[in-house]
Amino acid sequence: MLDLLFTKAGGVCVLIFVVLAGLIGWHFEYGTEATVKFQVTGLDDQGGYNSHKYLVTTTLIGGDQPGKIEVFEDTDAWLHGKMDSSDVWARFVNAGAGAVWQCPVYGFRLFITSSYRDILDGCTLISKGNPAALPRV
Repeated sequence: MLDLLFTKAGGVCVLIFVVLAGLIGWHFEYGTEATVKFQVTGLDDQGGYNSHKYLVTTTLIGGDQPGKIEVFEDTDAWLHGKMDSSDVWARFVNAGAGAVWQCPVYGFRLFITSSYRDILDGCTLISKGNPAALPRV
């Protein structure tokens, strides 16, 4: 009888954990979406052994923090249907330093995991910059 009680309680705890993890994941993916306007000031192509991400250094334009320097990442976002981060990156490179973009983004900055808000598909180039002047690391 006692084993049955612990089995049921354990099952309920696992179910609660799964539901909470799903809600947190949903909020991270869809509850943090925003559209931002920024000027590109630098690009960093960070390749790793099992991962790859592109970092876009920007200065925000408009919004509630104009002039703020913010770094975004450009990675594939499967739950958003974005699987072309290299194509998005190529557009940033071709537009150059000083280019002004308006892009949908999601997420938030997590210092512990070195993650940034991620750029989604649907970026609009507002004004082209100078590709030759773009600092790339």
